[in-house]
Amino acid sequence: MTLRDRCAHLAAALLRRPSYQDRLRMLIERHVPGHSFADVGCMWNVDGAYAFHALDKGAVQVTGIDLMAPSERFQAENARRGSRIAFVQGDINDPKLLSAWPLRTSSSARVSSTTCPTRSGPWSSYGPCAAAP
Repeated sequence: MTLRDRCAHLAAALLRRPSYQDRLRMLIERHVPGHSFADVGCMWNVDGAYAFHALDKGAVQVTGIDLMAPSERFQAENARRGSRIAFVQGDINDPKLLSAWPLRTSSSARVSSTTCPTRSGPWSSYGPCAAAP
C-alpha cells in the first residue's frame, strides 16, 4: 500500500466518523430511556438541545442546569412541550444548589455535560457523565 493509498484510507475513515455532537446524541439515546437526565451547562450555545433530545428519547425526568438564565429559545420550546424540562440556574459546584434541587441519585440517574464536570466536592458521588467524549 502506497503512502497515497494510506492517506486516502485515513481521510475516508475520518469522514465516516460521527461528529462530536452526534456522538453526544448517540450516548444520550443509549443511556437515557426510562431514566432521569440532568444536562449540566445546557444553555451555552445549544439552548437546551441535549435536554430536549433526552426527553425525545424517553427520559422520564429532565433537568437543565446552567449559570446562564434560560434563553428565550429554550423557554419557547419548553413551553411548546408542556414545560416538561425543569431548569435550575446556578453553579453546579455550589453546595447550596444541592439543597435547593431535589435530585435523587441512583443507578437510574444520568448526568450529561458538554464539559463533563469534575468528580469532586458535593457532586463526587453522582452517576457517570453520560456525555463524556
